[in-house]
Amino acid sequence: MRTDNKSGHKGVFRKKSGRYSASIGFKKKVFYLGTFDTCEEAIEAREKAEEKIFGSFLEGHRYWKSRVELDPEWGEEHPFRFEVEKQNGDIIIHNSMEKYMDQEKAEQNNSDPESEKKHCIKQFRRTAPYRHINAGYQ
Repeated sequence: MRTDNKSGHKGVFRKKSGRYSASIGFKKKVFYLGTFDTCEEAIEAREKAEEKIFGSFLEGHRYWKSRVELDPEWGEEHPFRFEVEKQNGDIIIHNSMEKYMDQEKAEQNNSDPESEKKHCIKQFRRTAPYRHINAGYQ
């Protein structure tokens, strides 16, 4: 259990009213996720926000890094930018690599088997350095 709050979960705190609030921080900004009746609801909201923000960040950065490894000049022309904001209660992600990732996915969907093979190789190269994390190696 975490020692810095009584809920035991980062970003989840019990209020004096007995309800739970959830928040998440990214790039020196804190985003309030809401107040919930139960600790479990607050934890669920926090975990969804973590996946949305940090998962999107990692996906975009890995894509950018794989492109830069193949073409360093492309990286200078297309810097990786990632911003988070809250609009009307929703967390909005601005990822500068999203349009390139979407284009690559569209090309893959309209491709022939040989080009799909190349995409699989490219996909492997993109994720290979991180395989030990998913495979449970230390």
